[in-house]
Amino acid sequence: MRHDGGALAMAESWLGAARGTAASLSIVVSTGVGGGIVIGGRPIGGRTGNAGHLGQTHAAEQGGELTLEEVASGPSSVRWAQLNGWQGTTGEQLSDDARRGDRVARAAIERSAAAVGRALADASTLLDLEVIAISGGFSFVADDYVELVAASLAKWAELPYARATRVVRSGLGADGPLIGAAALALRP
Repeated sequence: MRHDGGALAMAESWLGAARGTAASLSIVVSTGVGGGIVIGGRPIGGRTGNAGHLGQTHAAEQGGELTLEEVASGPSSVRWAQLNGWQGTTGEQLSDDARRGDRVARAAIERSAAAVGRALADASTLLDLEVIAISGGFSFVADDYVELVAASLAKWAELPYARATRVVRSGLGADGPLIGAAALALRP
């Protein structure tokens, strides 16, 4: 688990929103999109310790030429909004403008959440996940971001077990990756 998403996944499984689950994924939606997988209480690192980089999978936009990160991260959402006439420059401004009713800002947020949810539907189908915990600065861009992601997962998941995956806000907040690093050091 050589990245913040992997550390977050371990922390969420140990003390957070995924505690006691058989299979979980934790993701960070921020300047990038990362993630980590825990199955049976054990982190799944893969051959190099880098498993879980959901942001580098391909999104179902523009013929699959873009990665999820290129569609759903904070900077990518800001760029998309700017290309569609929005005048701001930061994720914080995008959030504020969406709350004030700016349709383009809100559409950028919904686009991000829809892409994340669709990718999570695929991940849940592949891994038979029980819970997905979401963290990262951009995941706070709207009060209903996690709910939008959950709705998208439910829309795109074809199989009942994947549709039943719970999508929740991280139980550990910004400290999740640090707690995960401690978990990796302290737990057998």
